[in-house]
Parts: sequence; structure tokens; C-alpha cells
Amino acid sequence: MSIELLKNAIRDVPDFPKPGIVFKDITPVLHDPQLLRLSVDLFAERHTGQHIDKIAVIDARGFIFGSALAYTLGVGLVPIRKPGKLPYKVIEESYELEYGTNTLAVHVDAFEEGDSVVIVDDLLATGGTAQAAVALVERLGANVRELDVLVELSFLNGREKLEGVNVYSPIVF
Repeated sequence: MSIELLKNAIRDVPDFPKPGIVFKDITPVLHDPQLLRLSVDLFAERHTGQHIDKIAVIDARGFIFGSALAYTLGVGLVPIRKPGKLPYKVIEESYELEYGTNTLAVHVDAFEEGDSVVIVDDLLATGGTAQAAVALVERLGANVRELDVLVELSFLNGREKLEGVNVYSPIVF
């Protein structure tokens, strides 16, 4: 299996969620057990043997890959969610994305001081979501080891907002 097979499985959905946006749909990857396994294995190979305390997953598609990665590595999982979705005390971080604004939240006790954290999401676009997730992790005293995304839309320059953060993306459009 190759990364090219993964890339070819991702379909474009025009005008979603708003007119003018071409959405990169990863559900065909999720439907295929070999492609799903390949996706998780690509992330796991990067971190096997490293000291990682937690995988932080971004709502909602980051949950898919990050949960499997945390299980594979035998580390804890921290959900970073939209407001009102977490039951305990949270801190929040607002951000801009390519088609509006949003806010992310995480429990105040999600990380220990100095935790080594990998943040996982499905896609990096303008970088606003990832930047907010990084800010939340760092505000709680943890260290972002890397941001792992399956797909990067390089023409939107999201990496530029993530100065100092190592970004891994096997598929780049």
C-alpha cells in the first residue's frame, strides 16, 4: 500500500460546507480497512519508541485517527472539542478558519505539566484550528511534540501559523 492510494481515495466535494469551498472528504479512506490501517500506521511509525504522554485529538475527524493512534502507542487520549461538549471545567481558544470563526475547548486537567503531546487531526488548511489546539495544550503546561494530519492543503499556508511546531502530513495537495 502506498500513500498514493490514500491520496487517490480522498474525494473532492465542491461547495461544502459553503459555496466556493472544495471539501477534501476522507470518508472513502475510512470505508476501506486497508487504507484506514495504513493511515494509522503512518502516524504510529513516527512515534513508536518515543516518549509521548498523550494524543490530543481535534473534534471531530481527528478523533478517528488519534484514538487508534493512542491505542496503538498505549498512551492517553485528550479530546479537544467545540464549546459545550465537555462536561468538566474547560479553557477555550477562539480562532478563524477558511469559512468563518470557531472556538475549541479542553478540560483544565487534561495534561500534566511537561507532558509530551502529539496533536492529531484529519486535515490542515488555514491553520487556525491547529493553532488553537496548540495554544490550548501549551496553556496547560504541556509540550507539543508534533501535529499529525493525514491531509495538508499547502496552498492555504496553514503551516505558517504554526511556527515552531513540527507538522507531519503524508498527503499534500
